[in-house]
Amino acid sequence: MLTNIIGQPNYQVIIMFLKAIKEEYKQIPAPVKVFVIRALVILLGWNLLYHLWLLPIQVPDRQLTNITVYSTKFFLSFFYDHAAVVMDNYKPIITINGHKIVGIARNCNGLELMVLYVGFILCFPSDKKRMLNFILWGLVLIFIINILRCAAIAWLNINYKHWVDFGHKIAFKVTMYSLIFYIWVRYTKNYFNILKRKEA
Repeated sequence: MLTNIIGQPNYQVIIMFLKAIKEEYKQIPAPVKVFVIRALVILLGWNLLYHLWLLPIQVPDRQLTNITVYSTKFFLSFFYDHAAVVMDNYKPIITINGHKIVGIARNCNGLELMVLYVGFILCFPSDKKRMLNFILWGLVLIFIINILRCAAIAWLNINYKHWVDFGHKIAFKVTMYSLIFYIWVRYTKNYFNILKRKEA
């Protein structure tokens, strides 16, 4: 029989390890357990649903991308004449006066940010009405900010092309994640206040 370096059979080491994990798990506060379990279930469920079913049929990616590109075009039309949308290899591109300005790919439609945001809200125990309010208004806000982000990238492409990569890869991502983090903080603040009142 194989043994470990201290001479104990491997199966005994495994049992001891599992018991240690069980004891550590018992020490975890109940709210944290609920959060972790919900997070794992949502993460696994979403990935299976998205990659096995939604992604192959481009739902909701195609719809969200189209809404994003046409909303961005509508916003830009207040500042530029002849804003339009054309397709280039199945990728929607916004043009201004016939010049290609910005393309909006599937990764730019904000779906990943929305799923991340909603996933956290669902993982955290809270009043259902409050949860639904934060999900609804949070999604609307993320969508609007993403439209402004796409429009800002278009503006940089027209006026300050050398700043496009910085804006797209760093500045706007920091802005989006900071916004989501701020909403999360606002959402959890009330929950921790309730816990403090219960402990008092």
